[in-house]
Parts: sequence; structure tokens; C-alpha cells
Amino acid sequence: MRFLKKKYLKFTSKKSEWKIATTFVDDLFKINTEIDFSIDNSIYEKARFVADPFLVKKDNEIYIFYEIRDKNGIIGVSKLEENSWKFLGVVLNEPFHLSYPRIYKIDNEFFMIPESNAINEVRIYKAINFPYKWEYYKTLLKGKKFTDPTIIKWEDYYYMFVMEGWSLEIYYSKDFFGEYLPHPKNPFYKNNQKLSRPAGDFIIKNKTIYRPIQDCHKYYGEQVYLMKVEKLSPSEFKEKKYKLFLKPSNKKWNIRKVHHFSFVPYNDKYLIALMGKVMSRVAFVVNKKQKRFFEKIKNYCNIEIKESSKLILPSLKAIKYIKKVNFKDATYLRVKDFYAKGKKAPIFLVKIYYTLLAYIYFFRFFNLKKYDKFLIWNGFFLRQAVVIEIAKLFNKEVIYFESGFFGKFVIDKKGVNFLNSVPRDKEFYLNYKNEKELPNKLIPRNPKNAKKFLNAPKKTLPKKFIFVPFQVDYDTQILLFSPWIKSMEELFNILSEIAKNLKIHIIFKEHPSSKKDYPNLHKKAESLEYVDFANAYTTQELIEKSEAVITINSSVGVEALLFNKKVITLGNAFYNIEEIVKHAKNKKELIEILKSLDTWEIDKNLIQNFLKYLYYEYLVDIENPDEVKRKIDCK
Repeated sequence: MRFLKKKYLKFTSKKSEWKIATTFVDDLFKINTEIDFSIDNSIYEKARFVADPFLVKKDNEIYIFYEIRDKNGIIGVSKLEENSWKFLGVVLNEPFHLSYPRIYKIDNEFFMIPESNAINEVRIYKAINFPYKWEYYKTLLKGKKFTDPTIIKWEDYYYMFVMEGWSLEIYYSKDFFGEYLPHPKNPFYKNNQKLSRPAGDFIIKNKTIYRPIQDCHKYYGEQVYLMKVEKLSPSEFKEKKYKLFLKPSNKKWNIRKVHHFSFVPYNDKYLIALMGKVMSRVAFVVNKKQKRFFEKIKNYCNIEIKESSKLILPSLKAIKYIKKVNFKDATYLRVKDFYAKGKKAPIFLVKIYYTLLAYIYFFRFFNLKKYDKFLIWNGFFLRQAVVIEIAKLFNKEVIYFESGFFGKFVIDKKGVNFLNSVPRDKEFYLNYKNEKELPNKLIPRNPKNAKKFLNAPKKTLPKKFIFVPFQVDYDTQILLFSPWIKSMEELFNILSEIAKNLKIHIIFKEHPSSKKDYPNLHKKAESLEYVDFANAYTTQELIEKSEAVITINSSVGVEALLFNKKVITLGNAFYNIEEIVKHAKNKKELIEILKSLDTWEIDKNLIQNFLKYLYYEYLVDIENPDEVKRKIDCK
């Protein structure tokens, strides 16, 4: 016994998906799953999987029996001591799966009837030394997969309610240990996932049976109803739905699903045990940097991290869903990315390659469907896009993550970049109030190609110039959200021509994270009077010294607003908001905006409100647990 206790205490050190919660209530018919369950459940907080609790009272002591998830289901027991559960050990361990350990007291002896449908039987076990030792006593039924067997004594008979193949079946006997005969009207609720499955202890009140049932018609563990039994005899059975009994709350003890109920009288109250599933979250990562990021979040919230490289084995269950998924958008983006990086190959071969790769990922990542929430970095790359498609297929929530501004991060349920949830209405920011101060320094990026920045000559800047930050040609900001400018070379050529015609100075700076070099553009700039590169300067220096900033949709546009600069966008940016920036849909509109640059009066108050909303409401400090937990609904 000591060995078993030590072994399974070690086993229960893992995070639990299903949890058991217990508390005292005054009225069994008025259970609020949003209440703060008062009994310490630390043993269950640590267990990876506990389920199907049944409460038992013996000599004024309270015990709770439940399934512990091992290779097979095994039965454990805890004892209530000083408002806390003390784990006593594993009491039943068979070579087949056990669950639903309902306890019965017959002639002052205790018997357990767990679910043992793995061997197509309903078995009885007898307590040799309660609650620690049990031995096989008898088989009551065999030949079918009997699920959640529950026996009740009513008038002159014992009635066993079981589910078999999503249909309710009833068996009856004169003797608890006797021969159980099938009810002549079996099956009831044929192929009905809403009404057929038992959900724990029956309640008898005012000579009426109330039967809890699991409503699983949408998903397993959706909710529990009480059925009011109107007739029960060896020849008749009639009941009607009485009330919605238990429902998930996702509050307090964090129920996501609920499907079980047990109770015992205790003084002038009832002690109840419920089973619920917590919100399961998976962070899907494709590199070490993403893994390190989500490991920080794991310190605040119960999440699992799944690495793409370790999800190798395909799931054949994905086959029947092949026609329901569409990877057209994801593969289209990868094809654009392929050519944006300067690679060459026939387009039909590139399309076939990425389509096949998407389906391979679909089979590899399919088993992630078991999670309730998906935490995804960016979401536009092929592997992430496939996982998002799986989430959508099973109506699971996706939360998107991305680097933000001012050293903070984006956590958004709608998307990132142009697809994010930031309000686009000017009136919203006119009404927004926040008296806090904004930062006055930018956090510089560490350049991936340091040489072209560190070795760049620090040229003298013109007295008046417009700053234009390059972006990454193959970034989704350009591939998806730049309708009329498709590359940095095209951006350079358009602005060089405008600069010459309007006689305005434009200073470019390459993106610090870009792996692409532009020697031809540098050479071209040397021969032009009004354009130049200034890679040696920090982005903040160039913003502060500039008259205005032109960007396709870079984060530099937001950073420029921090310094009260006039910002012109050329692409789809989430900050394309009236009177915060000016947006040019084409070359002609850009020229008109530049011609009126001197008369452009910026609304500093509006811009400040916009930036304060971003900084204090939208963006997240990843080192702040409360902010992170609020954004991902982790309680």
C-alpha cells in the first residue's frame, strides 16, 4: 500500500485536464457552478486526469472514489480531513480500463460497480478492507459495452441504468446480486447523445426519482440535465426533462465542460462532487524563439507547448476531413513568398509543392484538435495556417501573438497587423481618456545583417527630408497588405521619381531584419540628387530629424506618431485612421498629399489618445502576468 501511494502521488504531479470540485450546498436542486468551491482540491489540481467522482459516507467519515488516468483507468480514493482531501492511494487496478466507481452499501458491506466496458461486462467488487482493498465478486451483465452502470432500488426491484451505443438500456432484478433482465422496451432514446448517458447519483425526493443525464449532443461534457421519472417498473418506464442541472461556467474553478454529479448528506447540508474540464490551451511553435516566448506565458497559465518538429506521426483520422479543409490562401501566400525571395521555378510546380506540404502538415498536426484554444504566433506562415484551419474545422478559438511596439507584444483573438482588433473609428479615440504618460524612446531592433548597419557611413542629413523605412519584401505585410507596391525596389523607384519632380529629399533605411541586400539601389541613389540611404542612423534619430514619414504599413509609422510626425501610409495598415495618418491608395494621391505637406496640421490630442490606447489597453507587457492572463482568458 505504501508503495502504491508513493507511486501514484508521483503520477499525479502532472497538470490536470479534467478536475473534480467539491463543496457544500443547502439544496441539491440549486447548484451554481459559478460558486467558489470551498474544499481544497490540491490533489486534483496536480493530477493529469481524474474523473467520475463518487462520494461515500462511512462511520461519519467522507471518502471520494474516482478514476485516475494511467495506461488504463485505475480507481483511487481520498478522505476528507479538515476541509481538505487526503490522497489514500490506488485501490483497484486491473489490466483493463476502469472508471465510474459507484459505491453501494448492501447489508452493511460495501460494493463497487465500476464501468468495465473494455471487457464487455458489468462487474461487482467487494470491499475486503474499506476503503483500501477490493476484490472481484461477481459479473452482473456481459456481452455489450455497458457504459456508466448506475443501480437504484425502487419499490420491489433493483434497476440498472446503462448506456450502450448512445442508447439507454434498463435492466432489473429482485436481488442486487441476482440475475438482471432486460427491460422489454429497451432501448430507450436510441442513438440519442442528449438523453442516454447516466451522469452520477440519482436523487430521490418526495417519493420521486430524479435522474442526472449527460447532454453530449454537441460535444462530450456539454451539460447535465435532471430527468423526472414518472413511471418505473419491469414493464414500464416514463420520464420527462425536469431542468438544466449543471452547465459549464469557465469561472472560479474554471469548468469548461461538466458531466458528473455525486452527493452525500452531511450534517444539515449536502457535500457534492462535480467533474469538469478546464480550458485546454496549446501553443504551437515552429522555432526556439517562439518556444522561449510561450514558456514565459506557461509560467502564468496552464498551456501545453507543441513543437512542429516533434509532431511527426500522421493521424489517419484526418482522412475523412480532407474535403472540408481549404489551404488555398495559405499556399497562395507561400507561392508569393517563394518568388519575393528571388527564387525561380515553374509556378505550377511551386503550387503543387506547397499544396502537398500543407496536406502533410494537416495529417501531422491533426491531433491538436483535442485542445480548446490555440495560441499561434503570427498565423500567416504555412504550418501555422494549417493549424488554424484545424482549429476552425472543429470550432476552436485561436489567439494570435506578434511582436508589437515599444517593447510590448500583441495578443489578439482576431488577428495581427491589418487584421487585428484595434478600433478604426476616429470617434473612439476622441472619447478615450488616459492621463498616463507615453514612453519617449524606441527600443531598437537587433539587425540580422549587422555589417550593413555598423559599417555604413554616417552621412550628413538634409535639413528637411522625408524618412522612408524599408520593410521585408517577403513579409506578409507586403505580400498581403500592400495593394499597389510589391517590393522595396518598386517603392524606391516611385519615391525617387516623386522626389525629383517635387524637389523634396527622401532618406531611406533598410530593414534591420531583412536578409536581402540592395546594392543596385545604393548605387542608383549615389547618382540621384534627392534620395539617399542612411543605414548608420537609428530609426529614432531619423524619425526625430524628419519632416514626415512615408511607410507602406510598418510599425515605424506608429513609432513616428509618438514623436508627432506626419505619417503617410501606402498600404493597408491598422492605423489608417482619419486624422491620425494620411493614406495614399496610389501614386497620384501620394503626390497630392506631399504637395500639401506644409499646410497639414496634425491633431496631437487625437494621436496621443490613439497611442495611449495601444500602449495601455491593447499591447501587452509579457512580463506582467495579469495582462497576459486577461488577454488569453486564463483564470
